[in-house]
Amino acid sequence: MIGREFDPAVVEAVTGAREDVVYGALEEAASARLLAGLPNAPGRLRFSHILIRDAIYESIPAPRRVLLHRAIGAALEMLYSENPEAHLAEVARHFLAGGTPVRGKAIEYAQRAGDRAASQLAHEEAVRHYKSALDVLDATGSGDADTACELLLALGEALSRAGRGQEARQILRRAAALAEQIGRTDRIARAAIEYGGRFAWARASTDPFLVPLLERALAATGEADSAERVKLLARLATAIRDDASRTRRVRVAEEAVQIARRLEDPETLALALEGHWTAVEGPDTAGGGIEPGAMLVHLGEQTGDKERAFIGHQYRLNGFWTLADRIGVDVELDAIASLADELGQPAQRWVLGTDQTMLALMEGRLADAGQLISDTLALGRRSQSWNAVVSERFALFVRRRAQGRLAEFEDTIKRSVHEYPPLLRFRCALAHTYAELGRKRDASAALDELMTHDLGNEHVDAEWLLSMTLLADVCAIVEDHDAAARLHALLAPYESLYAVAPVEAVFGSVARALGVVASWPMSGPHPLCARKAGSAGTVEAWRGSRPMRAPFS
Repeated sequence: MIGREFDPAVVEAVTGAREDVVYGALEEAASARLLAGLPNAPGRLRFSHILIRDAIYESIPAPRRVLLHRAIGAALEMLYSENPEAHLAEVARHFLAGGTPVRGKAIEYAQRAGDRAASQLAHEEAVRHYKSALDVLDATGSGDADTACELLLALGEALSRAGRGQEARQILRRAAALAEQIGRTDRIARAAIEYGGRFAWARASTDPFLVPLLERALAATGEADSAERVKLLARLATAIRDDASRTRRVRVAEEAVQIARRLEDPETLALALEGHWTAVEGPDTAGGGIEPGAMLVHLGEQTGDKERAFIGHQYRLNGFWTLADRIGVDVELDAIASLADELGQPAQRWVLGTDQTMLALMEGRLADAGQLISDTLALGRRSQSWNAVVSERFALFVRRRAQGRLAEFEDTIKRSVHEYPPLLRFRCALAHTYAELGRKRDASAALDELMTHDLGNEHVDAEWLLSMTLLADVCAIVEDHDAAARLHALLAPYESLYAVAPVEAVFGSVARALGVVASWPMSGPHPLCARKAGSAGTVEAWRGSRPMRAPFS
């Protein structure tokens, strides 16, 4: 009943028999080779085979087993009262099987066992314990809403850390609804903050519940300075990146940072800075993530928050990549890989996989990239859902283009345009695909639609540079002079940068795109050449070139 491995003291405590009687029986079992000692655990015994234990266990009538589990739980609780932490799961298991009279202890110990497992990064184990506690609570119908809400929040976080994002969101919606029913504003905030997952990247178009939940939590939290308000504002700022304008999200992100600085709490400030950079990132901040990333790394190390340190290194990686600093990229990739191993969470392993894929594609290692794309998608489907799909599609787009196989990927790009309408880069990729395939009419129509937008002010985000560089070849192939002039004006301030979409793709230098829009054969003087003396050499140098697929120049 105790288990395959056990302490004889527990047998003695449960049976109430004298020590000599208990050990006499155990010696008899050992002589029959049913039991043996544990070399690495002096004083403990184990059944020689699990089937022996299981067969005897099943022979005990079910009502008797319930009573014995209850008694064993009580004995363990008494024996380990001075040092219960290492035995919480064991005690919980017996009380969970001990029936209604010990329901409260079953929930308490299962919850504590879940908390301990979570603290040790054993997230799947934590999920099992929290679910066990909730099952008991649901089965008894006790109506203990406060305990149920706390368990749901803990389960949601454990599921998220275990890479089970969709399940986590379902549980956290239940937690938020219950918190609202019982008037626990702190728990509404916790549910909303956790709902977006391990990174501050989740956006409104990917989940219709995200922004409404954040806004309800903000309303419940109130206007006063608090850590909860900071975290909610930071999450909201990143969630509204689908808005064409950056104005609102920048304002929200800056408010979060201002409050965090007033609170003088390093953990809160780290979360505010994470949200702020994600919200404000764009071509005008390109390469600027190096310093905020260093601050996040510092704060993460100061507070012991390895997730924030991981994000800090990721921001630095993107910054070095945009600046074409290859050594910086390699250093940050090593740091990211190390932290991903330490955290042991699918979400960070997925990010590492996308970074490695981007590097393989940039260097022209297309076979390696193909395997990485497949492995990374499998890792990210549950933990990052929409992010994993978007990243996979863009990586495949770059790979198919390099292979001259864009025709077979056209339908996927078309579908992506409809599935992710706020993501400008898919519309740019579709125009680019049409142009590469020689479909000038379709390419021109797609380019015309894009040029109806104020591209200098709409959808300006971390992926903007990549989106715009995709249009350079389109302008050249369809010979749209006006679009080329507009695109040149948009990209000219960034000519020294690399076009990088974080965790998605690299599309070569912006200088290459500028060369392309100035290079197609024309009759008469080119409008851009007329404005820039000495450009003829540049035109010839870039004519017919493609995005760099070798290490940085």
